[in-house]
Amino acid sequence: MFCGTCGEQIDDNSFFCKKCGAKIYSATAENKKPKISLEKPSDIKPEESEMEKITDTPETMDETITIPETLKHIKALPENHSEDIDKIKELTGNYKNIPEETEENNDIYGYENEEEIQNIPPLYEEYDDYNYDNDYDNDYENDEEEYYNNNAPQDYYPEYDNGYYPPPPPEPEYEKPVKVGFLRLSGAGIVTLFTALLLTTLSLMFCIKTGFSGDVIKKSFEKVDVETLLECDTSFRNGETVNDYLYRETDFNNITMGLADKKDFRSFILGLGLSDFTSDNLAVYADYLLNGGDKPSLTVDYMAEYMFSHSDFSHLNENDFRVMINNSTHGWADTVLSVDEWKKETGFDFAVCGYIFSFITLSVILALIIVLMIWTAVITDRRGRYFMGFYKFIFIFSGVICLVSGLGTVVVTPLAYSQTGNFICYIGSELFTDFGMFALATGGFELIVGIIFGLIKKFISNRTQA
Repeated sequence: MFCGTCGEQIDDNSFFCKKCGAKIYSATAENKKPKISLEKPSDIKPEESEMEKITDTPETMDETITIPETLKHIKALPENHSEDIDKIKELTGNYKNIPEETEENNDIYGYENEEEIQNIPPLYEEYDDYNYDNDYDNDYENDEEEYYNNNAPQDYYPEYDNGYYPPPPPEPEYEKPVKVGFLRLSGAGIVTLFTALLLTTLSLMFCIKTGFSGDVIKKSFEKVDVETLLECDTSFRNGETVNDYLYRETDFNNITMGLADKKDFRSFILGLGLSDFTSDNLAVYADYLLNGGDKPSLTVDYMAEYMFSHSDFSHLNENDFRVMINNSTHGWADTVLSVDEWKKETGFDFAVCGYIFSFITLSVILALIIVLMIWTAVITDRRGRYFMGFYKFIFIFSGVICLVSGLGTVVVTPLAYSQTGNFICYIGSELFTDFGMFALATGGFELIVGIIFGLIKKFISNRTQA
């Protein structure tokens, strides 16, 4: 066998090289093909049964030295090792004592006698499976780094010690609050006032549309007692009833050749059935103005024809009824009853009222109110104690006006009729009842909403001060 350090040929049973003094180990090669392990040599802890400590004392010189299983990873030289000898010569720097390859010593280099030469570095780079660098620690570190690079978890942060602590969350960036000064509050106040007026208009329009629809007006006027209406006082003359006023204005005494007095005229009016006739025509006008219904076609001739067909006075003709109507309205009956005449006199097309009071228009106004309320919050930098106060004003302002309107029609009008006996108060107490109820309900709801906004503002202010 040969020394693995200097290449000197030595006896098989030698423990030291005669030339360089290097230790020589002998072992039985149980596995000719080495086992690959990624463990560091420093981490290998062979058991005492596998390895005995080698000492330089004479007592242990004759003991057989065995190589542990964990160290049997050194690759044996192949049979054709001419190139390997050159590499050994280059590493050892000794070219004189290394014999040439012959058939006699071929078994030594091929390890056919099942003995391995310790401390010979692996030099076979062409065999990738058994190639190790001289610096085993660098190989181990490279393998460890490659392992973590390939098997690192998703949240892997190499800048930390163990590589797995997530980075601390970034500190939240708080926007500097905008100062709500006098100009901002003034602008929000102007927008709030405009919003309150819009909400009031929307509320009253809704109450008018629902309280004065054709069906509501018809049912309300049917409740009017014509006999009671004739006994009401007029606003034109003190102490004069409606019956006396109509008797005088229609010149009923002259038309009947003095044959009828005021009592006869009262019976004449009650026999015409004006309650149904008036309620039907009022419903047509209401639907035209509020819902865009058919255009009314009521004229003096139509009224005279109806009254003539329902009258008990047989000695009166249709022309007499036409004269009485013109006398009582001073010739303005056709102008008052014709929608086209309204347009000529005022220059306004009342057919537009149907679009103004439509639910589409009401929805657009409601959307505009919501936008203005959002705008108010933006102007005040979304400070609850500010815009909640503005919201409180908007709803309380509109709610109070609706409540006053409702109370005026439901409570004040009947009370005024009971005190004055005026026919306008009597008609108003009968026709405006539904409108008043809707106004009271709407105003009460808005007032409650305004109070809620006020309580929210108070709560926010108290919490801010605390």
